[in-house]
Amino acid sequence: MSRLPTLEWREPAEGLALTMVLAQGEIRGSAADLVFGVLGDPGDAARRFGLDRDRTMVLEILHRRVFTGSGDDLEIRDGVEIYAGDDPLDPETPVRQLFEDAQGPVVFTVRSDDDASRRARHMQAYALMGLVWAARGDGLALPADKVDRLGDLLLLAERRDLLRHEPARHRFVLTETGSRMAAGLVHEAEDLVHRFDLFADVTGPSGGSVHFGAGHGEDLRIPMWERVGIEPFRARFVLGLLDGEVTEEPDFPVNLTQPAWFGRFFAPVEHAPHPDDLPPGALDRVADAAAEEGLVEETTVTRGGGMSPWWWALLLL
Repeated sequence: MSRLPTLEWREPAEGLALTMVLAQGEIRGSAADLVFGVLGDPGDAARRFGLDRDRTMVLEILHRRVFTGSGDDLEIRDGVEIYAGDDPLDPETPVRQLFEDAQGPVVFTVRSDDDASRRARHMQAYALMGLVWAARGDGLALPADKVDRLGDLLLLAERRDLLRHEPARHRFVLTETGSRMAAGLVHEAEDLVHRFDLFADVTGPSGGSVHFGAGHGEDLRIPMWERVGIEPFRARFVLGLLDGEVTEEPDFPVNLTQPAWFGRFFAPVEHAPHPDDLPPGALDRVADAAAEEGLVEETTVTRGGGMSPWWWALLLL
């Protein structure tokens, strides 16, 4: 590599992923060589890219998910997907070919699991988020029957160093890692409210004047999340933690092990309009109106890839 690519942790809607933005001519070798160069030695890559502790941990997790073996026997696992933009890429493709038809930088993405395992991992991640959220403060007290029903999930939370069992108190309490993650969840939830609650009641997105908070408008929060690169399912779950919709379920936290419950909970996201389903320019008009009226900061409505928090990679491991 003559120069380092730019690393971006964009929202992995499809699973745990690393996105790199490549400028023409800066990378030599094949697509597989690029994967080895960035993910093959996480410690070396962290030093070269100047990554902080949280992003270094993401790189280490991706290394374990992308490769099998070690040292000279390191190999890319079966099922790992490499993309240039939205197109699947043969690992042996020379990187220089990526620029032949490109009009600018190439977005290069490494994904580490298929559709079925992504769905399973995401449900597991949400369940761990729920446990961590509920354990804030004095910990999570659970009756014996729920401990039995949550056995595997609680063991996983302990293996990930998120919760610690205190048998004498009959509670699961946050570890240092769990406490950092809980603080990150609170920050993300409050940030979503601060930046996007305005878009819960919008009139006039398809034409005429745009107004907010009239009491009879459309809820455009989900398409606005997608517009700026925020993963809508995780945003929906984080807000459900904040407002108690998740934790105040009678069967909480056992509900977090039930696919049918997740199906009902995420129905609003499944049924929400996608940005492409709305009239051309509708969301741009809404974003411009909000910014012009000074109702939101300009960065709230700027298009671009959202950045996943460090703990999301830990949960998807």
